[in-house]
Order: sequence, then structure tokens, then C-alpha cells
Amino acid sequence: MAEQRSAVGLRVLVVDDQHATRRAIMDALDGRGHDLHEAADGEQALGMIRRLHPHVVLMDVRMPGMDGLTALQEVVADPVIGQTPVVMLTKQGGASDVAAALDLGAYDYLRKPVEPVELRARVAAAGRLGLLLAQLRDANTELQMAATTDQLTGLANRRQVDMAMRTSDDPSLTVVMADIDHFKSVNDRWGHAAGDAVLRTVASRMRRSLRTQDVVGRWGGEEFLVMLPGASREDATDVCNRLLASVRAPLMIDEGPEQVTISMGVAVRTTPGEDVEDLLRRADRALYMAKGAGRDRVVVA
Repeated sequence: MAEQRSAVGLRVLVVDDQHATRRAIMDALDGRGHDLHEAADGEQALGMIRRLHPHVVLMDVRMPGMDGLTALQEVVADPVIGQTPVVMLTKQGGASDVAAALDLGAYDYLRKPVEPVELRARVAAAGRLGLLLAQLRDANTELQMAATTDQLTGLANRRQVDMAMRTSDDPSLTVVMADIDHFKSVNDRWGHAAGDAVLRTVASRMRRSLRTQDVVGRWGGEEFLVMLPGASREDATDVCNRLLASVRAPLMIDEGPEQVTISMGVAVRTTPGEDVEDLLRRADRALYMAKGAGRDRVVVA
């Protein structure tokens, strides 16, 4: 009973060029809540490991094409899947194969033909490690998301956008400072929950209106920053007019329909290597001019 509880819910990949061997192993593991997959050679296995992130891989050493040891080397060298527990399958008397596999980084090994009880025990042991590694990977992904994403809007946060600008080598980088017009009045009339709803909707509309290569992030408060790689003044103006129209469409909040507009200031890098701070200052001045000229418009520095 303890064996069955510890071995439940694993994603297992069985790799062997012999269909009968794969079936025997999968039949022995069947009925324990596992998500079972199979591959016939090392190359196919590598693609499945990268796609499925199995908790355990059972891989034959000797296979035509890419053999198990070569595939194991590829797995261990990959920074994304390198810690995947791989249990190598060897024939009786294959001591040199066992030594080579363990030396390359295999988690464990099994002799063929496999004995079902031993197979389940080895898979359970490797699976505990695989589950722990999956939990750590998920936690790291969540931490990465928290460090780079604005929680309210789902856009990149200021730190992430700032880093993207400073590491960009685009000689014609264009930045857009965008600000929601009269946003304080939304909070004053309807409260901060309504203001948050407006921010989320504006962020969503901006993201949908941009090109694939563009980057948009929340710069702070009701202000957004957009990066337009490789955009000319004309390209930037077209994109910004599309943003104006998208945001200008009436939106619904719990309190009723609300009309929202944005003002934008655009700065195009005209000198290769122009300092990001200078680019931002020019975009900010253009935004100030857009506000002063009546809002709901674009001004290009």
C-alpha cells in the first residue's frame, strides 16, 4: 500500500526500441494513476522530454539511431531538463553500460527483463525526486513572474521594461509614454476598485493594439511605457493612433459605462547609442505637451 501511494500521479516516459519491452513496462506501471508515454529512440525521447517534462524517464541504453547514453548526455547538458531523473535500462551483464550511464548522470538503472515489483519501487523513488523538481520549477516560474509582471494589469512591470530598454541595441528604438487622462476623477467618482478596473481594461486594449514585437509595461500609477523596436516616426504615429482609438472606445465598469482617453508622448532614437534617460526625458516632455494641447492625442518629440 505504501508503494502504491508513493508512486501515484507521475508522468513517466518509457524509451525503448522494442515495442514488446515498452508494453511490458507500461503494463507493470498501469493502474497506479500514472500518465504514461512512450518513445522508440533517443531523438524522439528528447523532444518528448522537452515538451512533457516527465517526472521519470526509463530509457534503454542500446537503441538504433540515437542511443540511450547519447540521449542522456543531451538531457544532462540541457539547462531546462538537465535534472530530470533518468533510469537507464540495461541487459543482464551490462556492467560497462551501467557504469557509463551513472558516470554521465543517470539517476538509477534497471536490468532487463524488468521485475515488476522492483520496477515500481525504482520508479517511485525517482518520481519523488521528479515531483520535487517540478514543484521547484513551478515555484521559480512564479517568482520570475512576480519579479517581472505588474500584478494588477498583467503587463510587464517598470523594472522589466526598464531592463528591456537598457539592453536594447536597436539604433532606431522608439519609446512612448502614455498616461490615462483625468484618471484621478475616476477614482474620486467611483472609488479605487473602479480605477483598478479601468487600468486593467486600458492595459488589455493597449496590448491587443500593438505589434507582435512591441513591448508594453505599466510604468507607474496610470502611466504606461511602450517600446516600438525598429519603428519610424510614421510607424510610431500609426501605432499610437491605433492605441488612441482602442482606448477611446467606451468601457464598462460595475458603476456603468465610462469614457476614457489617453495622451501619449513619443521619442524616436535618432542617434545610435542615445542614452535611455535622454530618450525617456524627450518622451516625457512630449507627453506633457500632449496634455497641454487638450489630451487624447499624440505628440512626437
